[in-house]
Amino acid sequence: MSVTVRNGSAARLELAVVTVLARDGAGRELGRVFDTAPDLGIGLAGSVAPGKRAVAAYGFDVPPGSGSGSSVLDVEVRIGFDRPPLLWTGTAP
Repeated sequence: MSVTVRNGSAARLELAVVTVLARDGAGRELGRVFDTAPDLGIGLAGSVAPGKRAVAAYGFDVPPGSGSGSSVLDVEVRIGFDRPPLLWTGTAP
């Protein structure tokens, strides 16, 4: 999956404070996949200037049929510790 962070503030945003987690339909945390072939590297790194954005690819190991009968994914993106997380739910291809 692709994760985009847009900096809507007036200050530079350090991407070291961004975490991306995924869980299956049963709520189990999924392991990250790191691979250079589909460009699943370290994720978001560096910083983003005000008004700009950063995009990185993330991969997770979703066991077949995990969760409630389908490959449900719950993804959480957290920017720092003082902001609420952003949540997305969908299915893995």
